[in-house]
Amino acid sequence: MYKKQFFLLLLMMIIFSSILDNFSSHVLDLNPSSIKNFVNNNLNSILNYTSILSSLKSRVVGTNGYYQSYRYIYNFMKNFSDHVYLQNFTLAMPIGSFNLTYIVNGKAYHVKLYTILPNGFSLGVQGKIEGEIIYVGTGEINTYKDKDIGDKIILIDFDSGINWLRYGCTLSIPKAFIFIEPYEGETQSNSSLPFTRKDVDGQYISVPINVPRFFVKYNDIKNVLIALDKGEKVIGKICGKSEWKLVNAFNIIGYIKGKTITEESIIIAAHYDSYSIIPELSPGADESLGISLMLLLMKYFRENRPNRSILFVALSGHWEGIAGARIFVKKIIDNKTFNPKLFIYLAFSSSGEDLAILHAGRFYFNPTSGIEFYRANIVDKINYYLTLLRIKLYGGESSVDNFIYPGYSWLNIIYGDPLAIFDSEAFTLAGGYGLAFYVPGPRLYWGTPYDNYNVFQEMFRRNILDKENNFLIKSAMIIYMLVNDPGFDIPKINFRLYDTNYGGFSTVRGKIVIYNLSTGWYTPLSNAIVRLRVIASMPNSFGLGIYGGIPKIKHEIVEGYYSTMGAIINITDKNGEFVFYGLSPSALLGTDYLPSIEYRYLIEACIINSRGEIEYYTDLGVHRKDIEFTIKNPIERVNHVLFRCGSIVLYSIIEPEVLSIPKIFIIEVRDAASHMIPQFYGGTFYSILEGYPVFVIFSQPNIPTELFIKSRSPVTGEPRVLLILNNNSYGFRTRYGYMIHVNYTFLQIAQDMYNVNLARYSRLVREGIRSGEIEDYLDGVNTYIVEARKELLSKKYVSSFVLALEAWKMNRNIY
Repeated sequence: MYKKQFFLLLLMMIIFSSILDNFSSHVLDLNPSSIKNFVNNNLNSILNYTSILSSLKSRVVGTNGYYQSYRYIYNFMKNFSDHVYLQNFTLAMPIGSFNLTYIVNGKAYHVKLYTILPNGFSLGVQGKIEGEIIYVGTGEINTYKDKDIGDKIILIDFDSGINWLRYGCTLSIPKAFIFIEPYEGETQSNSSLPFTRKDVDGQYISVPINVPRFFVKYNDIKNVLIALDKGEKVIGKICGKSEWKLVNAFNIIGYIKGKTITEESIIIAAHYDSYSIIPELSPGADESLGISLMLLLMKYFRENRPNRSILFVALSGHWEGIAGARIFVKKIIDNKTFNPKLFIYLAFSSSGEDLAILHAGRFYFNPTSGIEFYRANIVDKINYYLTLLRIKLYGGESSVDNFIYPGYSWLNIIYGDPLAIFDSEAFTLAGGYGLAFYVPGPRLYWGTPYDNYNVFQEMFRRNILDKENNFLIKSAMIIYMLVNDPGFDIPKINFRLYDTNYGGFSTVRGKIVIYNLSTGWYTPLSNAIVRLRVIASMPNSFGLGIYGGIPKIKHEIVEGYYSTMGAIINITDKNGEFVFYGLSPSALLGTDYLPSIEYRYLIEACIINSRGEIEYYTDLGVHRKDIEFTIKNPIERVNHVLFRCGSIVLYSIIEPEVLSIPKIFIIEVRDAASHMIPQFYGGTFYSILEGYPVFVIFSQPNIPTELFIKSRSPVTGEPRVLLILNNNSYGFRTRYGYMIHVNYTFLQIAQDMYNVNLARYSRLVREGIRSGEIEDYLDGVNTYIVEARKELLSKKYVSSFVLALEAWKMNRNIY
């Protein structure tokens, strides 16, 4: 009996050993140390690739440097792949060039001005701008004292944030703002200072206020600063033009055929373009680390052919709403080519030290349980490789369990970094298996002109060269295992375009039209600029929290796909049509800790005339269509209506008691004569929700317009009338294609509310009803308004502002 048990046990051990041998023999035959040595010996090549790419001044799509980088990478991939494929697509980009001419001490200077990202649609008034140049430092309200700024060109410190809007535009609209590169010491010093993305905070906004804004290098403007210090008068002339254009962009695909598993492929991808608040100054050195390693891996696998085929994909349009990735995934789905099983996106930064492997990022924020990583055998295999290779991940983790659903460490990582936007997310949204090899780090100079090679080289030395097993080597070894292990079996991907539980890779096709009063129907509009944003409702207030240089779309209310302009943008064709690929329907099933994600989409559109002014805008009147919508089909079709208009900008939309942005209860644009909603009208109803103290009304010239707002008390939450703005009961009027700025809006609010209160009280008096308290209040309001106007005439803006706010507060109490 014991002998039988012994032989049975022996037989089971032999069988188990055989199974184990079959499981691991292929892996044990592999030699990951070869790629480790290769990467380690070629780190200088990565430095060289990065040096070349960052020397191009800018790789923002549409710039000369971008097209140079495209040619460089294309030629490289031709030499180190079996076949190279191009995907050509177009992106709507703001393209422009400007110069400043000024005279100091009889000598004329011509310097380059760099455009800043647009305010929503608006690129600034076009044509020549001429005026006296003044300097306002940080742009706080006291720096404007004794200055008349209405017809001036204003120099303002870059780190002044949103003060150009908060105070400069509120007082009077200058001809242009020029942000000065930070500098050290006195104006006579030659030492300029870099700024980080933490300093990019409000220099551009999502609201289409058409105020020209530029950036100038300190050394190009210091002569003006010195002259102004001496009390000299300096006249400047700005010349140039900018416009929205559809420009060509390219994805570059290099194919290396596998030795044994030729019928399927793994995608290794990185983006090669860059971004900056100043598009013409965007070297993107640290940002190019991912594409640099990808090029090196191509070189290795061309010389050491993998078992499984590889698609190396250089993507572009990353900061334009991962546009290149969405186009790439769309073509994969449509053409059913390459049979890709896994999408690995290289999201590196030399500002970090270690590697995290994540399944979701902040673009779609799609952590749904519909991505079956465990059943797809991916997680178990990667964990096995980590053990075999003795690799530790970010935070000392020895497995990816916490980084991939249902683990939740990934959430803490990406929630702390607004730049955690992964091109692999598009593949995951479509039902594929996408992973980001991501290095958490501060990325301080991303999105600025100072992500240059010198800064990068120092971080590279500290966090990569000085580390024996750095994240580049770890990434390369894991990729080596994935493309060579025959036992790594990934089930067939069933791409999904629409799924009520898990979302999907949907398409929105639309048409921009105008309601034609003569025909009683809608006419298509070509060359309309279309902006798409997403309003996401999520439990626990998780979301695409956007900060830094990106428009502040508050996470409690409005969310936006992360891009350099806080939106995805397109331009309509000759038939008025546009298309957006790769949009997510609501993911109603969600996960255990994010039970559902509801996406509603917001469309705004306009047509800009030759002067750079908005002449057609989204119609919110009776003929409106598809302003907010949800996706309910694989291809969602929408129509969106514009109307011909002018615009009126109102500033200082704040809570006068606490100076905070109001929480809106009701906001109405009305005809000032009838107090009814006009047939045609528009407005930036999300501007206040996004945290900006400004509102833009779009109206027809024949309609006198007023604004009425109720807000919730910041203390009690109760709704109260915040303001009535009606231009002394006459209403505000504009002209087609012109933007009217209401200067000193805070004082106009006080005056208009006083007029309304006085008229209401006068009616009571006529009925024999009087109140001494109300009359005292009205007298006090009038006194404050009179004093505020006196202070304003004396250019004492602080005291004028304070007096007007007191009048405004008292008016609210009277009303």
